[in-house]
Amino acid sequence: MIETANVEQSISRPTPICPFCSASNSKVWGFRTEHVMYECGRCRVVFFDRQQFEVHVYGNYYNYTDAWDGERVGWELRVRRHALTQQLAQLGSYVEGRRLLDIGAGPGYLCHVAASEGWKSCGIELSEKALRIGRQFLDVDYIEFDNIVDESLDVITCYHILEHMEHPNGFIEKVYSKLKPNGVVAVHVPHREPLSFSLRNRLQSWKNGQAEKLCQLYVPEHISGFTQESLVNAFQIFGFHPLLIKTSAMWGTYYDPFFLRNYLRENDYAGILKHTLRSLLDNLGVVFGQGDWVVGHFRKT
Repeated sequence: MIETANVEQSISRPTPICPFCSASNSKVWGFRTEHVMYECGRCRVVFFDRQQFEVHVYGNYYNYTDAWDGERVGWELRVRRHALTQQLAQLGSYVEGRRLLDIGAGPGYLCHVAASEGWKSCGIELSEKALRIGRQFLDVDYIEFDNIVDESLDVITCYHILEHMEHPNGFIEKVYSKLKPNGVVAVHVPHREPLSFSLRNRLQSWKNGQAEKLCQLYVPEHISGFTQESLVNAFQIFGFHPLLIKTSAMWGTYYDPFFLRNYLRENDYAGILKHTLRSLLDNLGVVFGQGDWVVGHFRKT
């Protein structure tokens, strides 16, 4: 249930500055987890006011991997390899060089596959648990962002990190500085309102116009939300040109197959049914630009 007093208090405050383009003409987009979500009037990104909560810290992320051994890491790598190989082939078609940085690399599946495909790859990761796995089992080279020479990278990948960032504008500027001229950044983010969510929101609005909006933003983790349009807008502001922009859903080239495979591994058939039904709707949503994820490839201009 929404705490009406908390929501009204949030609305009464001055409109927050957009964390991407710094515009101040945002409007209320909806309510989630007792917080107001704003849509920027310039870039159209949806966001929570960062001043109203403490942003999540990811140093302890991957705490579910404590018991993983080489066999389990190998399984995780195998279920992802085909999709990652396809993604790397697409990215490789944009550039001549093969220097790749994966930001938010986790255990380093993408870095490992890239190295086997002839890329010189390295990763950035905050979680010590993920770093341990990547170094111990996948021979991943991790690096600090500030130690990377400007204009030295052909491709930067950042999958599912932009929605978590407190200050994404500074991050995008830094990505731009590390890419070579005509270098490419690949971004995956959750769609703010996939078709399965949108349909449920429409049904709910008929019953209660003040209902909490079901979407892929929630405090304190997912604090920005995107459509194809808003992701393009956010990167064009910083000097990037879109090469590819689309949404994706389960069974697509740009979707992590881990989700469904993990249900199978755990014999969670109720989870399989629920996830499959939602995924069927979101695959239909891809036709309308409302798949589960937004995928963007952008060239530095």
